[in-house]
Amino acid sequence: MKDAILLATNKNVKYFAVSNCEDLDKMEGIMKKIKCEFVPKIETKMGVKMMTLMEEELGIKLFTLDKEDLYTNVRADFKEYEKLVKEARTHKGVMELQGVVFI
Repeated sequence: MKDAILLATNKNVKYFAVSNCEDLDKMEGIMKKIKCEFVPKIETKMGVKMMTLMEEELGIKLFTLDKEDLYTNVRADFKEYEKLVKEARTHKGVMELQGVVFI
């Protein structure tokens, strides 16, 4: 994480996305160290439930919704999954992951 945060201090980096965002204090600590916009990756039921707090307390404006991980998190309970996706979509600035390539 230290190396990634160091990269996020570069003026050419505009966004810094972080997985498994469920701890406001940790997010705030990262946000204080970077010089770009922090984008939490929402992957769990807890993450969806915390989106309003992230907006209100940390000023988050963009989110990445990882629907595949969310589906896994709710143990393939499709009704719960649909409810959470719908809830997440009520927030402004939600980008939905459609596939990821790790390099």
